[in-house]
Amino acid sequence: RSPPPGGGGSCAAGTWDNGGTCEDCPADSYCPGGPGSTPTACPANSVSVYGMPTSAACLCKDGYYGAPGSACTACENNYFCAGSRRNECPINGLSPAVSAAQALCRCPEGYEGSNGTACVPCVSGTWCSLGSKTDCVADADSNPYSSALSDCLCDPGFTGPDGGACAGCVPGGYKTANSSASCSLCAAGTWSWLTAADTAVTCVACPLYSDSLPGSDELVDCFCNVGYTGADGGPCGACAAGTWKATNGTAACTDCLAGTYSPSLAATAASTCLTCPTGSSSLAGAGALTKCFCNAGWTGPDGEACSQCAAGRYKPDTGSQACTKCAKDTYSTAVGQTSDGTCGACPDHTTSAEGSSALSDCVCRRGYTGSDGGPCAACDGGYYKKSTGTAACVQCAAGEYSDAGASTCTSCPANCVTDTAAIYSFQCTCDVGYTGSPGSCAACGVGTYKDLAGDAQCAKCAAGTYLNTTGGTAASDCFACPANSNAPRGSSAITDCTCDPGYT
Repeated sequence: RSPPPGGGGSCAAGTWDNGGTCEDCPADSYCPGGPGSTPTACPANSVSVYGMPTSAACLCKDGYYGAPGSACTACENNYFCAGSRRNECPINGLSPAVSAAQALCRCPEGYEGSNGTACVPCVSGTWCSLGSKTDCVADADSNPYSSALSDCLCDPGFTGPDGGACAGCVPGGYKTANSSASCSLCAAGTWSWLTAADTAVTCVACPLYSDSLPGSDELVDCFCNVGYTGADGGPCGACAAGTWKATNGTAACTDCLAGTYSPSLAATAASTCLTCPTGSSSLAGAGALTKCFCNAGWTGPDGEACSQCAAGRYKPDTGSQACTKCAKDTYSTAVGQTSDGTCGACPDHTTSAEGSSALSDCVCRRGYTGSDGGPCAACDGGYYKKSTGTAACVQCAAGEYSDAGASTCTSCPANCVTDTAAIYSFQCTCDVGYTGSPGSCAACGVGTYKDLAGDAQCAKCAAGTYLNTTGGTAASDCFACPANSNAPRGSSAITDCTCDPGYT
């Protein structure tokens, strides 16, 4: 370049004096010219081309903004600066400080759009990163503005890791929200056959009186509760009175043991089986107190305390019937007996009433005498005893006879007598006024008499007397003939008296 004109003149604007030579003002500076002029640097962060004469030629470099020749301000976040101007990034775009181009405006995480263009929010079911949108995996969803694969959460009814593959909840489970949480199990007492269930409403209650484990997936997973029985899946029926069941499931109800009863329905333990009252028992499975029957040897109403059969009685069967008395002529001293085999025979020649309970109840029969309980001896012939017991034998009266062991005396045949108690009937003889043999004694005929008992013939009335009636018992029964008359022996009528000689 030429030196300043005139030797020592000023360099033109846009140049500077470099040791007497005017040179173009260097870039990023300006030169106003003049003698001894030097370049002036543009303000910080501004630039200029060669040969610029004024600071107005200093323009802010990209990433900065400000008036020409003025101080340049660094472009703030979310702006881009070019040509000294500050420009806002397109809608929702973000940029770092000192961004120099629109292309440096990028979409934030959770937004979709190319660099330098408007950014739109990422919609549900997708996620956006670095401006790109990606769909969530199958059966997963995300909230708007999601920015990472892990924001994709498994749908209700599905489970899996955030951003990972999602699997449907298996039958017996459900899930109500988007999350990586495990599926919830259907509660105990319910079941569900649905896959990928998204609400607990799909868990169906087990049939009445049944239950299930959490997470049950079939109706047959419902098992009958304690106290109830039936097939898996129902229906379940209550254990009847007299039975119980302590476990869940299909097992049959267990009968209460013999000797116990239970009026309870749906009983769950053997302890509900109550012991029958004293002296009674029941069949297995008794469902009421009245099913407790008195044992053999005991008596009383069904369902009530029973009493032992008293001595002298027995009962061979169960039930409420009364105890049976030991038969006549037997006795039993034991209580609670179950057979008539316990009724022992009374000693010989004794008797007892039905239901006798002691040996002393065996008393001597009629015709026998001795102590209660024996031994008893027969009354001697000619004696009798008409009552039972210890009384002594009594002698028969005259005109009676008896064999040994008699309870009554037998009267001699008609018109017969004895002089003392007789033992045999032949001891009976014809009475006075009668003659013949016992059993056929006939009255003495008219004109005769008999004044002694025995088998003698009747005597004739003496001469001079007569007897006009039968059965005469003494000579005095014969009537004397009238005075001065006479009759032969044995005369039977007054007409048999005839006048003595010399009388008429």
